[in-house]
Amino acid sequence: MITDFPYLLGRTTIGGIDLMNHLVSAPIGTANADPEGHVTQRNIDYYKALAAGGTGLIIVESSYFDNVACKGEDGQIGCVDGSHTPGLALLAKTIHDYYGIKCFIQLTHEGQQISLVDRLPSWGPSDLTLDINGGTIDFVGMTKEQIDQVVEDFATAAWRAKIAGFDGVEIHSSGGHLLNMFLSPTFNKRQDEFGGSIENRVRLLTQIIDAVRARCGKDFPLCIRWCGDEYDEGGLHIDESIEAAKIIDGYKVAALSVTGGSLSNGIPTPTMFDELATFRSLTRAMKQGGVKTPLMVAGSITSPELAEDILASGDADFIALGRPLLADPNWIKKLRAGAPEDIVPCIRCGHGCVGTYEEYLASKGLNCAVNPLCNYTGHRQINTMDKKKKVAIIGGGPGGMECARVAALRGHDVTLYERRKLGGVLNEAAFDTKIKGDIQFLIDYYVAQMEKTDNIRIVDRDVTASYLLEGGDVEYDAVVCATGAHPRKLRIPGIDKPNVFTELDATGPRAEEIGQNVIVCGGGISAAEVAISQAMKGKNVILTTRRGAKMMQWEIASDDSAPTWQRIVNLLDSTGVELELMAVLKEITDTGVILTDISGDDYSVEGDSVVVCSGWESEDAIYRLLYLRMDEVYLIGDAVKPGKIGDAVHAGWSVGNQI
Repeated sequence: MITDFPYLLGRTTIGGIDLMNHLVSAPIGTANADPEGHVTQRNIDYYKALAAGGTGLIIVESSYFDNVACKGEDGQIGCVDGSHTPGLALLAKTIHDYYGIKCFIQLTHEGQQISLVDRLPSWGPSDLTLDINGGTIDFVGMTKEQIDQVVEDFATAAWRAKIAGFDGVEIHSSGGHLLNMFLSPTFNKRQDEFGGSIENRVRLLTQIIDAVRARCGKDFPLCIRWCGDEYDEGGLHIDESIEAAKIIDGYKVAALSVTGGSLSNGIPTPTMFDELATFRSLTRAMKQGGVKTPLMVAGSITSPELAEDILASGDADFIALGRPLLADPNWIKKLRAGAPEDIVPCIRCGHGCVGTYEEYLASKGLNCAVNPLCNYTGHRQINTMDKKKKVAIIGGGPGGMECARVAALRGHDVTLYERRKLGGVLNEAAFDTKIKGDIQFLIDYYVAQMEKTDNIRIVDRDVTASYLLEGGDVEYDAVVCATGAHPRKLRIPGIDKPNVFTELDATGPRAEEIGQNVIVCGGGISAAEVAISQAMKGKNVILTTRRGAKMMQWEIASDDSAPTWQRIVNLLDSTGVELELMAVLKEITDTGVILTDISGDDYSVEGDSVVVCSGWESEDAIYRLLYLRMDEVYLIGDAVKPGKIGDAVHAGWSVGNQI
C-alpha cells in the first residue's frame, strides 16, 4: 500500500520545484550520445523508460562543456554549443511528457581522465603524478586563466540547459572529478587563493555557483554532487567536508547529493563488498554537524524499506538511486501498486552498468545484468504469443527462472524443474553475507515471481532426457535446458585427497570442514572471493595463481567488473591474504601444495586445506540427447558457456521471449 512508504512516496520540493515523491534518479552515463556529444534516439528511449517509472526527479547523466580537457568518455552528452541545444531540448521535453516528472542535467569537468578520451594530460589543481590501480596518471596544474575559463564554461552550460528546458542543474564535485580534486588535499597543493585552507579549496566551486546564478538567475535550482569522505589517507575526510558544506550553506543551493570514495579505492561505485546505504553515515554526520542544505544520499540503497528508513530517521531529505533504477526503473509504480516484492533488486555486481575495465575503456554502453530491458527500449520488447505452448524448463537458476517468468508472462504454461533448490548455484554464490549477500535478494525476487505466477508449476525432481521423451507427466511443446555447469576437475596428483575442496564445496555444505591454514588455487573471481571470505573469518590464507607476469596482483579477478575488481585487490591486501603469483599448481600433498615458479623450479607451500578454483564445465548432456528428437529445444546460461549471472538472465529472457 502507498501508506507503507509515506516518506518515500510523499510529495516534496527541491529548490522551489514541486516533486511528486522523494526519489531521485542519480546520473549514470549511458554512452548513448554520438561522437560529437549530440543526443541520440537511444538517449531519448532510455530516459523515456526511466520517466515512465514515476521517479520524482531525474538527473540526466554527466555532460561535458568544452572540447579541451572536460570530456570523460566516448558517448558522453555534450553541452558545449548551440548544436547540442536541440537534442537537449528534446530530451527535457521527453521527460516532462510524463506527468509531474522533473529533470536536471549534471555538468562535469572530469579532471582525472582515465578513459577513452584521455588524449592530453589530465587537468588538476597542481602538477602531480600519482599511482592509481597499478598505473600512473600525470596531472597538469591549472593556470588562473584556465580556472576563470572553467568557471565561465560551467555558467554557460547551465544557461544552455535552462534554455533547453531543464528544471535545474547538478554540478559534479565528487568521484575524483575536477572540483573534488580542488577540495582534496591529495591533489590540491596550490599556494594561491585556491589552495591551502578549506575556504580556499572550495573557492572554485563557490565561484561557479555565483557565475551560474549570475547567468541563470537566483531562482534556477542548483544541486551539488558532494564528496563526504574520500576514505584515502591524506585525502578529504568528513570533518573538512562538513566545514566546506557549511560554507556552501550560505549559497542556498537546492541540495547536496552526497557520495564518497575516490578513484584510487573504487568506493564511489559501491560493490557487494560494501555495506548497504554505503554513504548514509556521511549524511547523518553532516546533519549532526550542522549542515543546513538539504541532503540527498546515494549509494547502495537497494530496497524501498531501506530508503524509507533513511528518510524517516532524518538522515537525508532525498533518496538518489543510480544502479537500482537500472535494475528496475519502476520503483514508484510498483510501490504505488502495493507490490514491493516485484521490484527487481540491484545486486551491485557492476557487470552491466560498468563492465570490466576493458569494456569500460571501450565505451561498451550501459545495460544491467538483472534487467535485460535496460537501455534496450525500442530494441527489446515482449513478443505476443503466437500459440500457447506447454514448456518445460530444466534448471531453476537465474536463467531458468527468468525464462520461466517471461514465457509465463506471454501466456505459456510453464513447468520448472529444479532438483535441489530454486536459485540453483546462486545459493552457493550467496555463501557469505558480508561479501555476497546481495545475491540472496535476487534469489528472493525470483522465488516470489515463480510462486505468484499462476501458469508456472514448480516440480522438485531430477529430470532426464528419457523422462521427457517418454512424455513425463506432461507432453511438452518446448524444452529449455538451463542445466548449468559443474566445477572443472584438474588432472594433477593429489586432486582427490580429503583435504581438497572445489569452490562449490567451499561455498556449500563442506565449508565447515576447511581448516585454519587455507591455500586457494586460482586467480579468477571465485578464487579471490573464497580467499577474502576465509581471511575475514580469521584464517591464514594463501592465494596461488599463474597470473601476475604483467600487472602483478592487479591481474587477479581482472575479469570482474571494474569497481568490484578494484575492491577485490584492495581487500586481498587489507585482509592479509598472502599471494603466490606466477605459480602453477603441480601437485597437492597431505600438507599443502607443490608449485612451479616462472623459472620452472618447484617449491612447497604448506596448508591444512586446499581450495581449487579451476573454472567450470557446462552440463549439456540432456540438450544433446533431445536436440534431434524434439522440434523445439533450447540451451541457455552456463550450460552453453560458463559465465556470469547477467549472461544467464539475458539468455533466459531472450529464449522466454522467443518460444
